[in-house]
Amino acid sequence: MKAIILGLLSLSMVSCYQTRQGNLDVYESFTLKAKGDKKVTIDAGNYTAKLKLKTKRKFQLLIPEMDYKFIFKVPRGIKLPQNHGTVKLSSRALKQPIDIDLTADKRVLESEIYTVTERCSETVYRRVCRTERTPARRVCRNYPDGSRRCTMHPPRTRRVCRDEPRSVYGDRRVTYRDITEEKIFLATIFAPGTSDVVGEFDSTKRTKRRNVISSGPCRVDRRTYPPLITNTRRR
Repeated sequence: MKAIILGLLSLSMVSCYQTRQGNLDVYESFTLKAKGDKKVTIDAGNYTAKLKLKTKRKFQLLIPEMDYKFIFKVPRGIKLPQNHGTVKLSSRALKQPIDIDLTADKRVLESEIYTVTERCSETVYRRVCRTERTPARRVCRNYPDGSRRCTMHPPRTRRVCRDEPRSVYGDRRVTYRDITEEKIFLATIFAPGTSDVVGEFDSTKRTKRRNVISSGPCRVDRRTYPPLITNTRRR
């Protein structure tokens, strides 16, 4: 029972701690309060940043090139969006001299349909024959009377045939569309009490994949098979 309770506690802690890595674009410089109420100015520019959702009641902004951590409070009863939703937080609620809109969403984008010709290959088996030579060898046998007799076996030449795989190439028609999946997380920063955007933190993740709608057969030119290597029998 104790192990089950510990497992549930660890899962709840994982769900509360999330790190969003992304870019912080600062359009106009603004000031944040660091530990000890120290005021730090964030100058205009582009920064690599992390937004850590520490608990349900606060989150933290880290800018690696600046040796400061900025803590943002979250009022009781307000839930930070993780997959969907938008939350508007005022300077007074955050205990920081900025307003923030947090937006989380998921989106799937489909491209137009494309039809292209692509290279393809298939494996065929062809009969390949080679001449193999066995060198002369001396074979000895022991007999019941205690004698040992040896004979010389002459060299042998034989023709060996096997079915061997060959890759052959051709073309086929493929119809597809590109699917882009976006996991959106934006933090828009405003000057307090205004609609003036002074910065934006974006940790949107995009993945792209191909969705094949139809694919034709691989049309191989049978005349372009690679040549076989066949040893002719020596006379």
